[in-house]
Amino acid sequence: MRTVEKDNIDLSAENEELRQFSLDGYEIAKNVKALAKERETLSVDLADKASTIRKLLDENEALQSRLKSAQSEAAALLTVSKQGGRGYSPSAVKGSY
Repeated sequence: MRTVEKDNIDLSAENEELRQFSLDGYEIAKNVKALAKERETLSVDLADKASTIRKLLDENEALQSRLKSAQSEAAALLTVSKQGGRGYSPSAVKGSY
């Protein structure tokens, strides 16, 4: 009878160990699923941010071009004003950029 009781205790301990492994596996699977979802969200956010950065870079390039044109026009106007307005042509100044 003692061996049956000992076997029962051993089996009970093994069952508890297996139950804990099962619970741990469930938690790990749940965490992996949550991480996969978070990774997907981060990927979408990263793609959105990359798109925004590209748009900002394009806009910055356009603004730099406009600034360069405005600086050229201002320089041309300064040159004309230093010459006393002789030979001033608004279309010539605007056409310089």
